[in-house]
This record gives sequence, structure tokens and C-alpha cells, in this order.
Amino acid sequence: MFDGLFDFLQNILLPIKWVIEQILVFFHTLLGFLGFGDKSGLSWALSIVGLVIVIRATLIPVFLKQIRAQRKMLEIAPEVRRIQEKYKGKRDVLSRQSMNQEMMEIYRVRGANPLSSCLPIVLQMPVFFGLYQVIESAQNAGTGVGPLNGPLGMDFRDSRIFGVVPLHDSFSHDFYALQAGQAFNLITMIVAGVLTAIMIAVQLFTQLKVIPKNIPENAKNTSVYKNQKVMLYLLPIMFLGMGFSFPVGILIYWTASNVWSGVQQAVAIYRNPSPGSLAFELRRKRLGVQNKKTKGQRQQPVNKRRAKRR
Repeated sequence: MFDGLFDFLQNILLPIKWVIEQILVFFHTLLGFLGFGDKSGLSWALSIVGLVIVIRATLIPVFLKQIRAQRKMLEIAPEVRRIQEKYKGKRDVLSRQSMNQEMMEIYRVRGANPLSSCLPIVLQMPVFFGLYQVIESAQNAGTGVGPLNGPLGMDFRDSRIFGVVPLHDSFSHDFYALQAGQAFNLITMIVAGVLTAIMIAVQLFTQLKVIPKNIPENAKNTSVYKNQKVMLYLLPIMFLGMGFSFPVGILIYWTASNVWSGVQQAVAIYRNPSPGSLAFELRRKRLGVQNKKTKGQRQQPVNKRRAKRR
């Protein structure tokens, strides 16, 4: 049963792996013209960063849709909270159904979709698994489904970052080797640790310094905001697990993708903040807007009789 499922997933990933290999080889060839060797681990690592740039640039329309969805969710958060307060303490089936129906009606009328904010991550998962398969295939056989076969596939397999860190090596592999008293690669463990630390640092900075500026005051006591705070603690734990288990090549992908996400969020909030948020007020100040008056607006002359009445 599981073998059949595995083969099915493998077949689904074949076209994705082919596209990934094409992009990796394109950037590797481009970097070759700049003086990087065929077996240069840095060249292949930068090719993975190039893959991130291509994928994330392709997903910019999806990201913009995610931003709009998050803003809609924040706008309707007070209404959702009122409905939740209305049914607070009511655990019977009819009450729960009524609450869900009222909330879904708000989502429909306001054009909000709670699942839209997950789209960028969901759409990246096939790329993640595809890249993992490409790295594993290169390690096991040195062949790929696209251009990463033959000598080029061997170059990809044999490449080393800093001359010592294979893209397919992982922290866990060397950690277990150390525990067993076998030969291990300390540099791989250091590189994996640094990449994981960067992922966590970028995530914490985004969640603590960037996103809160875009949350309106009336939305800070809602479940939407509280869920974001849960992710503040959950994601670093996930990153620690990834840093321990996944190959260095995958960590390079997720670190670069995380940095892209942080910068993208900061730029989007800077240029188009949510109304009522701190970022919105800061943007108004940058543009020279004070209250509802515009620069150079002429005041109406006051009638003498009206002035005397005052």
C-alpha cells in the first residue's frame, strides 16, 4: 500500500523535479561564466538561492492576495469577536452551528477567506519536496530526471560548500555519527546551526518588529492576532526540527525563502499599511498628512458678526 502511494507521489513530483533541475543548472551555468568551478559547492548553493528568487518572484501575486486576505481578516476581527462573545459558554450543537454560520456569512459578505493566508506556504511545499528528491537522487545515484544526470549530476553530488560541506549532509547525520564514535563533519553541523539561527532570527524579527506595526489597535485582542502570537513560538520550534533533520541544501532554500518573506512583508507594510495601525500613522507622517488637512489648505474667512458672537 505505502509503496504504491510512494510511487504515486514520485510520479507527481517528476515534472516539478525537472523544472527545479532546469533552474539549478541555469544558475550554475551562469555562475560558471563568473568563475565558479563545476564542483563548487558555493556555486550550487547560490543556484539554490536563485531557485528561491524564481519561485518567490512567481508567487508575488499570491503574496499580494495573502496580504489582502490578512487585512480583511483583521478588519472583520471585531465582528467575529462579537459573534464569539454572543455564543460564549454555549456548547450545544445548534449554538455552535449557528455561530459558524454567522461567521461564514461575515466572511462571504466581506470577501474574506481564512485559508488565503496559507497559500504561499502550501504552493511552496511541492518545490520543497521536489528539491529534497533532487538532492537525494544526486546523493544515491548521481542522476536526475532532467539535466542533472551524467557528469553534471556527479558534479552536483560531489560539490562541497567551503570544500567540506556536502549539500546532502545534515546535522542529524553527523550528530548520530558523533554519538556512535564514528567520523563526523563538524563544519556541516556548524553550517546547519548557523542557517537555523538565521531562520529563527528573521522569523522573530518579522513577528515581533514588523507585523505588529500593521495590526490596528481594535484587532489586538482578537483570535486572529492571538493565533499570530502562537506562531511566534511554534515556528522557531519547527525550524529547530528542520535544522536538525534536513540536508544543508534544503536549509539554504528555507533560509533564503525566509529572508525573502521578511523583506517582502516589511516592504508591503511600509508601502501599503493597514488603516488604523501604527505603520499607517507612520506613513501618514512621512507623506506630511496631519489629521484631515492637506498642506497649503486655505482657511475659510470668519464673518465679523460670527466672530463677535464667539
